[in-house]
Amino acid sequence: AVGVVKSTHHVPAAEEAGKDSQRFRRAGAKAVSVVSSAGQAPLMQRERLLAAAEAMQSVDVVLLETRSQAIEPAIEILPSSSTVPSTADDVLTAILTDAEEAASQQIYQLSWLDLQTAAKWIAFLVR
Repeated sequence: AVGVVKSTHHVPAAEEAGKDSQRFRRAGAKAVSVVSSAGQAPLMQRERLLAAAEAMQSVDVVLLETRSQAIEPAIEILPSSSTVPSTADDVLTAILTDAEEAASQQIYQLSWLDLQTAAKWIAFLVR
């Protein structure tokens, strides 16, 4: 069972059609939480994300979706227009990309074309 905590830069409204929280639920997430960073210092935001993850009941793993609060182990999703991760190498475990080769040779590279391997990598990290 998977839980998802999503970080957002604005105050979240009620769940709306097409929003990430709804997409996470439709994809099978057992629990979804949205944490706002509006008016919060980065350290406080990190603590709030972790608290939301710890509060989730009856889940085996919690994924934290955030743009700037990388919490180890982090997997950065790179758009096709970028080959350079923005997360610091000391927190980054892998990148998921469709680029032929990413700029960072020290980071494990996962491909959008092989999501089974990406899923196995994530399962390995949570054990």
